Amino acid sequence: EVANLLKNLRDRFTFKLINIIQGPEYLMDNKFFKKDIFNLCYNEAFYNIIVSPYLEENMKFYNIPNTKIIPIGPDSRIFYDDFQERDNNILIPCRKEEMKGTDLAIALVPILKQKGWKVYGYGDLLKEENIDLFDNFYGRLSRNEVADLMRKNKLLLDLSIYEGLGLSPIESAMCGCIPVISNRGGNQSLEKYLGKNVPWITVKSSINFADILKTIDSANITATIEFRKNYEKVLSELDFNKGAQELIALLK
Repeated sequence: EVANLLKNLRDRFTFKLINIIQGPEYLMDNKFFKKDIFNLCYNEAFYNIIVSPYLEENMKFYNIPNTKIIPIGPDSRIFYDDFQERDNNILIPCRKEEMKGTDLAIALVPILKQKGWKVYGYGDLLKEENIDLFDNFYGRLSRNEVADLMRKNKLLLDLSIYEGLGLSPIESAMCGCIPVISNRGGNQSLEKYLGKNVPWITVKSSINFADILKTIDSANITATIEFRKNYEKVLSELDFNKGAQELIALLK
């Protein structure tokens, strides 16, 4: 559909195409590799904006030209820390796509509740019967509602195994809800911008329950207000407005 729209526009107008490549999902769609679509959408683009060094490294194998890395993160006017003490609440973002790791996280819910955590979720469940496992499940939320929910939780558990940027942990960290995440690539590659002292904690193995639970225990100890304040300036490097200004400057 996008390729057809671009063809019609190209026949009628003069314009420059700017792609913002945010995630790897299109790599799993065979339509992506059809020559006419690939050429029109990527090879003929004025710029292909890629949101993380990790994603750019993968895109090199497809010989996509005119690439530029600009991390475009959350809007800090919505996602911000209130620097209040948090109860032992843990939040799980849920997606239906298998690679998002929702089922892995949900399998830990009964164990987490035994350890004294209240467990909340939002988004989409692949198996609706799992809704009863949560203390509360909120379904789909607006960005403002997600931010409000993150500010009520101490930790976020996100075991997605492949992310272009990893927006959910960045949103969560901005809200003072410390993310416990898998080694999905996108977030880890942001050390180029943030330094090695990043505001999320990576589990050694997202399929080893002992490793995940140990990492959650460690995150719980470190999730103090002082710890969260240390990352406020660091996270400003990923603010949407900073990325937007860099993009505007590039287009000028």
